[in-house]
Amino acid sequence: MSSKHPGAYTLVDEPASYPGGIEKLYKYLRSELNYPKDALAEGVEGRVFVQLIVEKDGELTNLQVVKGIGAGCDEEAMRVIAKSSPWNPGQIDGKPVRQILIQNILFGLDNGQ
Repeated sequence: MSSKHPGAYTLVDEPASYPGGIEKLYKYLRSELNYPKDALAEGVEGRVFVQLIVEKDGELTNLQVVKGIGAGCDEEAMRVIAKSSPWNPGQIDGKPVRQILIQNILFGLDNGQ
């Protein structure tokens, strides 16, 4: 369990997951993520790492950027994660538990634009 978040686990038998799996999460992110204007203008690219807790009911709480790239990307990553559907909670011994995760979100500029 985490000392900063009592009752939340970092290691579980079955990790929390986005409904439908990682490919559905990537599809969701591609459809919902808006590249911030400042980041486009400044050519900012990279990964934003968002820590979150997936609650026993799948709700996402305690979102915070643990490593960002600025230019509006950090806020956009938080917005999109916060807006996502409830996740499948992590499990220990077949029972749902609170789990701390870090999700990274890639901001990349296409060379063709």
